[in-house]
Amino acid sequence: MSHDIQSTGSASGDTTSHVPRRRFAGDALHVFSLTSLVIAQNFYDRLAHQAEYLVDPEVTPTAIVWVVVVISVVLPSLIVGIEGIAGLFSRTLRESTHFIVVLILSTLLSHQVLQRAPYMPGWVFVACALTLACLLTWSYDRFAGLRSVVTLASPGVAIFPAILWMRLTAADASIAHRAIHDASREAVPVVFVVLDEFCGGSLQTPGREIDETRFPNFAALQQCSTWYRSAASVSPTTVRALPAILTGNYTTKEYTQPPQKLPQNLFSLVSAASGHEVVAFEPISVLAPHRRSQQAAGLVDTWKRAGAILNVLGKVCLYDVCPIDFQAQLPQVPTVWFGLHDSRQVDHLALKGTFRYGWTNRRDEQFDHFLRCIDGTLPPTLFFGHFLIPHAPWCYFPTGTRYAEDRDSQDRMCLESDGASLADELGVVQNHQRHLLQVMYVDQQLGRLMLRLKEVGLWDRCLLIVTADHGVSFRLGEDRREYSGGNSADILSIPLFIKYPSQQVGETNDLLVQSTDLLPTVMDVLGIQPAAPTVGISARDPRIAGRQNVVVQDPLNHHTFPPEIIRQSSVPALIRERFGQGSDRWNLFRIGPHSDWLGLPVDSLSSRASPPVTMECLLPLVSPTTGERTMLPYYIEGRMTANASPDESVELVAAVDGIICGTTRTYRQFGFQDRWSVMLPEWSYSAGAKVPEFFAVNQDGSLTPCQVQWVESFGESSETSAER
Repeated sequence: MSHDIQSTGSASGDTTSHVPRRRFAGDALHVFSLTSLVIAQNFYDRLAHQAEYLVDPEVTPTAIVWVVVVISVVLPSLIVGIEGIAGLFSRTLRESTHFIVVLILSTLLSHQVLQRAPYMPGWVFVACALTLACLLTWSYDRFAGLRSVVTLASPGVAIFPAILWMRLTAADASIAHRAIHDASREAVPVVFVVLDEFCGGSLQTPGREIDETRFPNFAALQQCSTWYRSAASVSPTTVRALPAILTGNYTTKEYTQPPQKLPQNLFSLVSAASGHEVVAFEPISVLAPHRRSQQAAGLVDTWKRAGAILNVLGKVCLYDVCPIDFQAQLPQVPTVWFGLHDSRQVDHLALKGTFRYGWTNRRDEQFDHFLRCIDGTLPPTLFFGHFLIPHAPWCYFPTGTRYAEDRDSQDRMCLESDGASLADELGVVQNHQRHLLQVMYVDQQLGRLMLRLKEVGLWDRCLLIVTADHGVSFRLGEDRREYSGGNSADILSIPLFIKYPSQQVGETNDLLVQSTDLLPTVMDVLGIQPAAPTVGISARDPRIAGRQNVVVQDPLNHHTFPPEIIRQSSVPALIRERFGQGSDRWNLFRIGPHSDWLGLPVDSLSSRASPPVTMECLLPLVSPTTGERTMLPYYIEGRMTANASPDESVELVAAVDGIICGTTRTYRQFGFQDRWSVMLPEWSYSAGAKVPEFFAVNQDGSLTPCQVQWVESFGESSETSAER
């Protein structure tokens, strides 16, 4: 009897031991399956599609492997472990814990699904998501068929990481390796400089020659290169114009595309087909090869990188599950996710590889670094630099002196970052003035580049290309960057100088060359025949002469413009009308009322005792590194505060050491006729003074001194000029 009881007990024991173990194994598999579907898949999809982030130094292959291990292995293992611990107490507790896990994952899944639905108020969204999650959890508990579906989805645990890895490790240059290279051609070094927001007409006189007074180095380059005077961009936006330069084809995407999407590009072709090394300064596109640390990272460093990736991905994916109404309370997504690089992470001592500085952030130091990288050693090298100059923010004098912080934000760099938003001609002209000062700064940098190439022995034998991605316009009532009635020529026109190897004599070419022709030109010189066709053709191809129209792309279709729109551009005449000839250094500053007073002593004009005119002036920006105001107030923005008619313009003069250095007037902005700005020449403070004086011009031409209050921002009191 006892034997029977023991046997029965043993059989019973087998039942109670095997069934829970089998059920636990099934639940564990479901945890892996659901976390893979709900969490891992979303994380990996986000990461694979964010080309701008994948070039961050933290995003190394090893770090990504650890991210996959954490998301696809460690996370579900921890959940399974919690359920297993609960099972040590009772089967009911373990099953309850499992269903709570299923409810949480179902809630996350419901939020992701509802994000694709039409907008609904936040709390309605949450209520609907919870209802759907409860329904899914109940169905999971009640219907074996649904649990079978979850089981069948379990291969996703391995499939999703595999898909991610294939996306990230796709052979970028596979098509480039199929290019045909003429090995008999001499290995030619390539120096390729792309400037930004630069109208080619800005360099020209009304007679369509280079203005050698203002731009002596562009004039010098023209004497020994081919100047394509009618060159045209294919897009007013960098995210489309730059890929067109690098690929020879139109791209209609608004976002940055990875090499997998544009495998045949300048970098892949010259490295795969002709064996060039690549030195690339590229803050916008991600087509240049990734630059990794030369030394293998240690385990601790790798874990830190993986943690940084998880931190960024976690914040990004919060937006995928949070209702729009509540997203303002979410942690801010790090700017590196959007490709806004931190210049402090760049190794300034390195001379090879790819360097991704911030979009602006001390562009003078970026160009200095680029020049240091240029040398004449073998193997032949592609030196590529995309520099966001003379693009806003405008903060450089021609000599390189900065009068404002060079940073991404354009606050206080101009009254409006977009000149088209100004409703007063003087405001537009002031922005144009500062832009031209920065174009003159580019001219000085070009001179340094030419000197460097001669110093290292590359000048005669290199292919040198200097161009821009698109132009810019400064006209009242017209947009600065988007095509409209009267600004198309300004935005289409770009500078283009190509010094072919061994070229000694300059040539001016009026053929209609476009941005898409630059890659084919490089391939033509290097003797490379790409595997895939390009829209563009070499600038030396006779077919260029038959081109009838400028073709411009936008996200949906292409537009055509007649070539005369560039060849008959009014930009040179507009510059001469606004700023005169460059032979008089004051001309660039004679843009306000009474501009003929510039250079005169204040004492030479009559003064009048009047009620004081008070104004606020913004202090020079504080250096983010030193915390000090190290720049003199060359560019000044202000606001009239008293004794000025709200509906009448007030004429003003600015004087340094008793010499009138700038004239301006108030104009309407933000609904008030009290705002003004003025730009003073770099030589204004040569005698040592650090604070300008301001005078209001009366109707009879006499001057009334202004009482100035220097402020951090309008409405915040600070020191007066007398106290400073």
